[in-house]
Amino acid sequence: MQKFLFGALADKKRSAKIAYVAIFVALNIVVNAVTSIPLGIVQFSFTILVTSLTGIILGPFLGFAAGFLGDMLGFFIGGGAGNAYTPFVGLATALTAFLFGIVFYGLNFRCKGGWCIKVAIAAVLAFLLGTVAITTTTGYFLWNKSGLNYWDFLCLRLFVNGQVWNNVINTAALYAILPALAAIKPLKLQIR
Repeated sequence: MQKFLFGALADKKRSAKIAYVAIFVALNIVVNAVTSIPLGIVQFSFTILVTSLTGIILGPFLGFAAGFLGDMLGFFIGGGAGNAYTPFVGLATALTAFLFGIVFYGLNFRCKGGWCIKVAIAAVLAFLLGTVAITTTTGYFLWNKSGLNYWDFLCLRLFVNGQVWNNVINTAALYAILPALAAIKPLKLQIR
C-alpha cells in the first residue's frame, strides 16, 4: 500500500519525501514558466513529460499535489502570457501525474517491458481525460467565440493546434528517459 501511495518514495523518510516533492514542484514550475515553445499556432511544451515523471516517482497523490502546485506557480511566475489563470488546466496537469502514479503502482505486469505497456495506458488515459475531457471541453465553453461545434473545436485543438503531436512527442521522450532514471540507484524506481 505504501508503494501505491508514495511511489518510489515509499521507504524514504518524511524529510526526503518533502525534498522530492519540492524538487518536482520546482521542475513543474520551470517547465510551465519557461519551456513553452510556440511553433506557428502549435504551443509545444514538456509539461506532460515532467508531470508524468512526477506521478511515476512521487506516486499518484503526491504527484497530483506537485503537478497542480507546479502548474499554478509556473503560470504566475511565467507571467501567464497576459491570460487569466485557468485552474482546469492545472487540474488536467495534476490528473496526468495522478494517472501515471495509479497505473505505475496499481497495475502489475510480470512480462518484460511491462513498463512500456504502463506508459501507453497512462498516456492514453491522460490524453483522453486531461487533454480532451477537461482542457478541450472546458476550453470549448470558455474560449469558443467562433461558433464552432464541439467536434470541430476538438479537431482544431488536437490536430491544427497540435495537442496530439505535443502528447506524442512527450510520451516518446518519456520512453527514452525512463530507463535512464531507473538506473539511478537512490530513486529506487523499478521498471521491468
